[in-house]
Amino acid sequence: MALTKINTRSLSGSLITGQVPATDASTMPTGTIVQTQIATINSQITSTSNSAYTATGLIVSITPTSTSNRLHINLDAKTYMNNSSAVSAFNYGIYRKIGSGSMSPWKAGSGWDHYMNIGGYQHDFYPHVSYIFFDLPNTTQQVQYEIYIKSYGASGGVTAAFPSNLGTLGDNAYSPGMSSMIDRGTLIAQEIKL
Repeated sequence: MALTKINTRSLSGSLITGQVPATDASTMPTGTIVQTQIATINSQITSTSNSAYTATGLIVSITPTSTSNRLHINLDAKTYMNNSSAVSAFNYGIYRKIGSGSMSPWKAGSGWDHYMNIGGYQHDFYPHVSYIFFDLPNTTQQVQYEIYIKSYGASGGVTAAFPSNLGTLGDNAYSPGMSSMIDRGTLIAQEIKL
């Protein structure tokens, strides 16, 4: 049987109750995920404005451990569109707040992220949304990110983020044994060591 040598450097207490100090994030290799923060939403949000973004309330907060680390933000969401009488389209934007500052526009698509032309598609449509953002906020203060949406036209087709209609998943009447609905929207923030 091979013997294993235990390095007792920084070991405190007896062997039974000994504690090895947590690894300092600064000693981790480049590319290590230092922390992950997750926010979810299960409330449908609609927007009827084509001139301003509407806050959704889907907010994730993360406090970087180093000013040099990168933040990876991932949005995963369900959407709903209906254009039986008009074009349906909307755009996603992400707002950012650092420390005690205010939530302000940060990134958005340059065009319409989702566009359904009435001439080509005249039914309900449930596109899945997934976006990845990267940030180098150069701070160790708390950083908050919030998803905003903007509709194509004030009187355009119906558009909604995080809709309740997700098919039969999570519905006990159609999926026996399911106890809860899949989250309609998820926003994940990860700190990555550089």
